[in-house]
Amino acid sequence: FPVTISFNSTQIFERGILVSGTTQNTDMAGMANKFAREQMKKMKEWKNEFEWAATVGTLMSGTGTQIRQMAGIVRFASSLVTTHSAVSLTSDLLNDNLRVDWEVAGVGHEVALVNPVLKARISSFTAANVRNVEASAATLFARVDVYASDFGMIKIIPHRFINRASGGAVGVASVLVTYIPDYVQIGFLDEPHLEDRARTGYFKAGAIVGEATIQVANERAVNHAMGLR
Repeated sequence: FPVTISFNSTQIFERGILVSGTTQNTDMAGMANKFAREQMKKMKEWKNEFEWAATVGTLMSGTGTQIRQMAGIVRFASSLVTTHSAVSLTSDLLNDNLRVDWEVAGVGHEVALVNPVLKARISSFTAANVRNVEASAATLFARVDVYASDFGMIKIIPHRFINRASGGAVGVASVLVTYIPDYVQIGFLDEPHLEDRARTGYFKAGAIVGEATIQVANERAVNHAMGLR
């Protein structure tokens, strides 16, 4: 389908580290280096913050007093946005949603991000078109199901942040986001890394810093369905 590249901003993510000299120079059970341990923890926090922004972040220009923020995957959907009124997700409804993806994009969407409510509902489908992926292949977020629709296979992935795309809460108004991975990519302007910071008193300081964005080559590659149960 015709390629339309959408605009996005890069966002700087920073998680600070501060360890006292006393702690750093003390032998502690289970760790050889307190600063290295904090570095590992802050890297996980950096990843969590980036994951939030990459899925449900809202674009902010950074002008004036604004902090520059990038748009998450769901913000790129425009041709494929549907609002339901607390409709229960069924196999037929999911299949129909994927049909619309196929009609508008010209190809089937391949990945679906869902909250725990919709993941459990999909797992309970009695039709024979839901398959479990082998444990060795379930490396994304949790156990992955593959749904065999009339318009192609799609991976069903539970995601802890995706329900916040519409300000929803678990069990209230669930969100279903589908996309084509080839058209959705992470772009790093500066890979996450450790930077030293100036000492302030008897402390060793540093920060995990990185700058990145989400690149979506065509808005038809993302579908955002809201108001499901």
